[in-house]
Amino acid sequence: MGVKLLVTLVGGMTLAVLLTSSVCRAERPQSSRQNAGGWQTDVALAPVVQNDSALDRGGDIAIRGAELQIGFEKRWGRFISGGLTLNYRHTRFDFEQAAAFQESAPWDNIHAAGLAARLEWRPDRSWSLMVRPSLEFAREQGASWDDADVAGVAVTLSKRFGRRLSLGVGAAASRGLEEDEVYPMVIVFWRIGERWRLANPFRPGPTSPAGLELSYRINDDLEGGFGTTYSSERFRLDDQGPAPDGIGEMTALLSYLRLSRTMTDSFDLDLYAGIHWNGEVTLEDENGRELTDVGYDPGAVIALSLTNRF
Repeated sequence: MGVKLLVTLVGGMTLAVLLTSSVCRAERPQSSRQNAGGWQTDVALAPVVQNDSALDRGGDIAIRGAELQIGFEKRWGRFISGGLTLNYRHTRFDFEQAAAFQESAPWDNIHAAGLAARLEWRPDRSWSLMVRPSLEFAREQGASWDDADVAGVAVTLSKRFGRRLSLGVGAAASRGLEEDEVYPMVIVFWRIGERWRLANPFRPGPTSPAGLELSYRINDDLEGGFGTTYSSERFRLDDQGPAPDGIGEMTALLSYLRLSRTMTDSFDLDLYAGIHWNGEVTLEDENGRELTDVGYDPGAVIALSLTNRF
């Protein structure tokens, strides 16, 4: 059982779409249907490109992918709200002459699909208790879905201190892909002034809530920000590579700049430019025993996110 300061579940599924507190949701325009007590639907598409980075023992790696998220949110009365999120992600890893893996690619096309729920109880204007179960399947193309699942649950307790500050703590646990994990969680939302804000990055895109972002509201439609987040992606491999039916894992830190524009009351555009650093590629056998672990040099990242609310 490992303990890490992460807010992500292993298998690459982040809690970004689940941890969004009512404070964070207040930053977005809300449809009249949600205000009337109906369901709000959010659809987000986020392509990401990382250029070639040199592997420590020779060779290169490049990453390209995209994620689709569909979220449903509803409020029941004054005290209870909840939601359901579906996500699908495809990532292509291009390895070139990777000496650490006998100059062959340990994996290439990774597919992940997940389902998560959120239930929030707010007994008053200050306190919020959230519970979020989730299930994701992540596997290399050609591998079976049967042994590629990661189940998790997270519980957080948050408190608002006036109109400008909200802090929360909690824990998440997950099981799957030959690993059990428990993570402490910290949630920060601090409106420093009329335009500045320090918070976990909850927007769809290449970031995860395991980090902090300082943002500045330029005007009603335009916002900029910079921050650093941690990401982890873990998946089951096929039976053809250097570790048949094994497990692959990618971890890295991302430091980035973000520029966001509210195009309409229901449509947002986010642009990202950043650098992945302290990245590691880990290969394990089918029982989760580490075979190879190799780092890679910092690589430039470009991404965008398109979000539409109904």
